[in-house]
Amino acid sequence: MNEFECSGDHGALLRACRLVRTFDAGREGLFGPRRKVRAVDGVSFAIMPGEALGLVGESGSGKSTVGNMVSALLAPTEGEVWFEEHRIPDRTLSRSRRKESLSYLRRNLQVIFQDPAGTLNPRLSIGEQVAEPLRIHGEKNARSIRNRVNETLLQVGLNEDMAARYPHELSGGQRQRAVVARALITRPKLIVCDEPTSALDVSIQAQVVNLLGDLKAETGVSYLFISHNLGVVRTVCDRVAVMYLGRIVEEATVDIIFSHPAHPYTKALLDANPVPVPGMKRHSPSLKGEPPSPLEIQPGCRFIERCPRAHERCRRLVPELRPAPGIPSSTPFFHRVACHYPETD
Repeated sequence: MNEFECSGDHGALLRACRLVRTFDAGREGLFGPRRKVRAVDGVSFAIMPGEALGLVGESGSGKSTVGNMVSALLAPTEGEVWFEEHRIPDRTLSRSRRKESLSYLRRNLQVIFQDPAGTLNPRLSIGEQVAEPLRIHGEKNARSIRNRVNETLLQVGLNEDMAARYPHELSGGQRQRAVVARALITRPKLIVCDEPTSALDVSIQAQVVNLLGDLKAETGVSYLFISHNLGVVRTVCDRVAVMYLGRIVEEATVDIIFSHPAHPYTKALLDANPVPVPGMKRHSPSLKGEPPSPLEIQPGCRFIERCPRAHERCRRLVPELRPAPGIPSSTPFFHRVACHYPETD
C-alpha cells in the first residue's frame, strides 16, 4: 500500500497506514537508558466493504496490538487509521466533532474478544448485555430494544428465553454466541474478531466459525479476523495478511496463500498447522526455534535466523512488502511479499 492509497478514498471501509506501536520495556540494567519495544512496525492494509481479512502469525507477532489500534482501544505511536472518511483519532477536530466521530466509529465497528466468560458481566442478564450498546447510542424505547435483542439472539442461534439467563447458565459456545449478538446489535459495518474461537472446545469452534461465515453472507459485515488457526482463517476470510515480529511479511487471497505461499515463514506456518487441509501439500520443513526478542532486532530480515533460504543480502537489507513475482504493481490487494528471494511456483 503506497502513500496515495493510504491518504485517498479507494472505496475501502478501513485503511491502516504505516502503523507503529512502541511500548516501554524498562531500563537496561539499574541505571541504563529506557528501552522501547516496537510491537508493530510499519503495518499497512485495507479492508473493503463485505470483506474478511485474516491476520495470522505466532504469539507476539503484534496481531492483537494491530486489532486494538484499528478499533481505537489503543493509540498508534505513528501512522493513521481511517474508517471510511473518519480518521481515528483525528486531533484536528474540535472536541464535539471528535466525540461525534468516535460515536460513529463505536456504532459501526465492534470487537469480539477471545474469552467470552471474561467479556460478559456475571451480574447482568444476557439480554441486558446485548441491549447495552443500543442504550449507549441513545435508544430509549424499551419495546424497540427488546425486539432488537430478541431478533439478534435468534440471528446468532439463541432462543429468546436466553435473554433472561446469566452467563454462568450458558455453555461456552452459547456465551460466545451472546458476545457475537452484542457485537451485532448496532448493525456494524466491521467487526474485529480477536481469536474468537481459541478459548472454545474444538467441537464448538466449528459452530462459531460457521455462524460468523453465515452472518457475513447475510449482513455483509466485514471482519478483521485475528487468529493463529489457519483452518479457521481459510473458512471465514477472503484475504490473509501474515505477520512476523511486528511486520506483515505476506498478503494475498486465501486461495493463493494456501496454494502458492511465497514467503518461507508462511510456508512454515502452513506446515505447522495441526489440522492440515485435505490434499494440501507440504511446502517446507517445520518451523524451528523461537522468534528473537523484539528488544534484539538485528539489521536486515527479521526471519533470517529461522529461514532455510537466507543469503548474505538478507542480513544487510530489510525486505520491503512488494508485489509477488509476476504480479503487476498496479494490481490492488492481490499478492504482496516481503522477501528478497520469494518462491515463484
